[in-house]
Amino acid sequence: MPRGDNGNRGGKGPKPPKITDQTFATAENPADDAYLGTVLADVKPSRSAWTILSGNDDGAYAINPLTGELLVAKGSLIDYETEQTRTLVVEVVENGKKAYSATVTIDISDLNEEPSAGDPILAAVAETVNDDTILATVSATDPDTLADTDTDATNDTFNDLAYAITRGDPDGLFEIDASGNISLATGKSLDYETAQQHALEVTVADGGGLAKGQRILIAGLKGPRHDSPRTRSPRRMRLNGSGSK
Repeated sequence: MPRGDNGNRGGKGPKPPKITDQTFATAENPADDAYLGTVLADVKPSRSAWTILSGNDDGAYAINPLTGELLVAKGSLIDYETEQTRTLVVEVVENGKKAYSATVTIDISDLNEEPSAGDPILAAVAETVNDDTILATVSATDPDTLADTDTDATNDTFNDLAYAITRGDPDGLFEIDASGNISLATGKSLDYETAQQHALEVTVADGGGLAKGQRILIAGLKGPRHDSPRTRSPRRMRLNGSGSK
């Protein structure tokens, strides 16, 4: 009987296939040239050549044609948020004639990635603003977009973001809430004569322990005066065409 792609033969009993489906694993963003494992086949290595037939259009993976070692070619293309599994078809040709193929599955796992704290913010506010007013909002994002929806429980906190004012507010004049909104702390107020601007640094941290800082500049605008007005000395009137100011 004719031999199939995997090397089975009819007769008294099937022989083990020359190559079988195999599974490998990698975390996302691996280093280029990282070794994932060797695609095993019951062939003579010195007379065989391995190739990837399909599933590798982007060139993210490579296989050593002489040994069957599966390698990372472009680690930046291996992204958990894009795909969690890659399926390749690998072929080994023995003696330059007989070709055998199998499916190679690569399972990709998630890594915690650094959040973004958005762009620097310049907020111009009147000194009369009250503590109920949002002065600025830090628009943070996290690249771990599947952490809440996938089946992997180990990454559930990767995109849980927390905000803190970590610099520029020694007197506790400002506060930031869980959504990144900055306002005056309860009972606090701005005073233009004391400080015309406040350079804050807000740190955004994710549940996996990575953090990113961003600069927020609160510039005060002078508002209506609440101080006692200055009094001016009255000008002396001139008498008989003479006098002094």
